[in-house]
Amino acid sequence: MAAVHEVTQTIEAKAIVCWTKSGVTALRAARERSRAPIIAPTPDIATTRRLCLVWGTHSVLTRTFAISMTW
Repeated sequence: MAAVHEVTQTIEAKAIVCWTKSGVTALRAARERSRAPIIAPTPDIATTRRLCLVWGTHSVLTRTFAISMTW
C-alpha cells in the first residue's frame, strides 16, 4: 500500500476510494497518511462505525454488490 501515497501525489488525486467489507483495505491506505481523503464504502454498519475513528477516512454505508468479470 506504500504505492497509494506515491500514486496520489503523482496524479494529484482528489480522493482515494477503497471499497471494503472488513475495513482492512481502508486501514492499510490510511496508514500511509496520504494527502487525499480516503472514501471507504462498506456494507457493514460496524465497519462504518470503526472507520469513522481512523485518520483520513470517510466511511459510507452502502449495499453489497458483486462484480462479474467475463473475459
